[in-house]
Amino acid sequence: MRRLLAFATTALALTVAAFVLSGRLGDARVHRALAVRAAHGAGGVPIGGTIKIKTLADAKSFLSRASIRGDVGLTDGEIAATRPIYRFGAAAGSYAAGLDAYRAPLANGGYCIAFAAAVGCTRTPPNDTEPLIGLALDPDAERSGEPFVVVGIKAPDVRSVTYTCGGRSYPAAIAGDVVTFVAPSSSLRADDCTQNATLASGEVVSKGV
Repeated sequence: MRRLLAFATTALALTVAAFVLSGRLGDARVHRALAVRAAHGAGGVPIGGTIKIKTLADAKSFLSRASIRGDVGLTDGEIAATRPIYRFGAAAGSYAAGLDAYRAPLANGGYCIAFAAAVGCTRTPPNDTEPLIGLALDPDAERSGEPFVVVGIKAPDVRSVTYTCGGRSYPAAIAGDVVTFVAPSSSLRADDCTQNATLASGEVVSKGV
């Protein structure tokens, strides 16, 4: 998942370590969001204390701040149109279990995704060159037993998505145009993984997370 225009934020002045691969306003590629330190082993705030997006109202509040800080041009109407797009089930086996990811529309097919403690926006929808655009969240930087989580939107032509980490490939879950992936091990680093999107033509487009 290469370079989403992601804006990471927390409701309080928490200890945050941000992983910003690159990206500027209007960049269609993917940008990785943030990691929030957890107390057990990382010397920061407990994971439960860092999760600020638990409801639709929380997501709208974060999106309002992100639109100001990132100047992505979110309107009041677009923020009002924010909807949950995916709920992580108990099988997620991590802080993500039971949380929703939320999506707000942007003009020309762009969107913002809000999840847990991060917001990421892109003005350009996915296409065959950049088939998956979203954000990756690593709450503890592999130091406290929590795996990273990826939430993205796929291009219509994408038929399947896998992630290759440490020489092994793992399937992502696809629900409509929403693609999610919870790392199978907390020892895996998102920036050591590659996403592989298989298009209807059979072409595989691989990008670093």
